[in-house]
Amino acid sequence: MDNFKKYVSIVKSWGEFNMAEDIVQEMYLKILSMPKEKQISQAYIWFVLRSIFIDYHREKKKFKRVDIDNSILEQIDQEEEIETYNILINKINQESKRLPKKEMYAFNLNVSKKISIHKIAKGAGVNSVYVWRAVKSAKEKIKKECEQEYKSYINSKL
Repeated sequence: MDNFKKYVSIVKSWGEFNMAEDIVQEMYLKILSMPKEKQISQAYIWFVLRSIFIDYHREKKKFKRVDIDNSILEQIDQEEEIETYNILINKINQESKRLPKKEMYAFNLNVSKKISIHKIAKGAGVNSVYVWRAVKSAKEKIKKECEQEYKSYINSKL
């Protein structure tokens, strides 16, 4: 039993206080499952103990502790954030439909469909500066009209 306490203190010296005894018990189980004819050195015991300690911490990283109270609050915050995000997206869609046709077309291709300004200009047979100005103008108009919804969305994230 004296060795048990020694091994527990070793595990505690590695920073694991709560599960130190369990880790030592796992080490004993592993060593006892070995063939009896093998001589077991202190170095091997230390190696097994360290391996079990490392395995425990790898497994521990896989699972996130969840505080129920905080989890509920986070869920409420996420729902509020999603709601304000959807309001913002709907407002952007409304405002993009109010743009002049050329600006709306350039904006939707560039922002929604992720097509480069150069490709839009080439496809439309116009100068890329013209498309760039149309997209810039559309973004400025939408930004101006959606400022309040954007602020609400940012505040919901805080």
